[in-house]
Amino acid sequence: MKKTKQKLSATWEILSTAEYVESLDRDVNDDDLVKIYQGSFVPLFLAHRVDRKQIWNVVIKTTAKADDGTIHEHEMEWSFNKLMSIKEVISGAKHIKVERDGLKLRWSGVSDQWIKAVDEDLKGLTAVSAWATATCVGMVEQVNPAATLLSRIQGMVAA
Repeated sequence: MKKTKQKLSATWEILSTAEYVESLDRDVNDDDLVKIYQGSFVPLFLAHRVDRKQIWNVVIKTTAKADDGTIHEHEMEWSFNKLMSIKEVISGAKHIKVERDGLKLRWSGVSDQWIKAVDEDLKGLTAVSAWATATCVGMVEQVNPAATLLSRIQGMVAA
């Protein structure tokens, strides 16, 4: 199949996602992923039309509120130069090393780094929302619409 280069994204609200995942009495499944992540990456990934590992850029915009009602904005960004799955980007991985101040360190994940930064930078404030957007440029397998339709028809006839 032919592949085309496309800018892909996955956007999710971190606080509500954490609450949703904690409310489940099971592991997260594909249907949950579709509910959680907005954007083009997850549907293409679940359809096996894009590779799992990509070169990612992640931005998290956090909005927090002080007791006096003032709103504070906090933004963090990470850019990577090595192939990683979105899970490795978010949660880290023992086998992935990143260079920081000339040292190679185990990648602890965007979540860990974001929590530490927000705990320090927004101390005494209440987080209201935290939107994360992960983007990459991926090679997407193109689907032949006629072949897809034929496959569906054959499936209906066989049933």
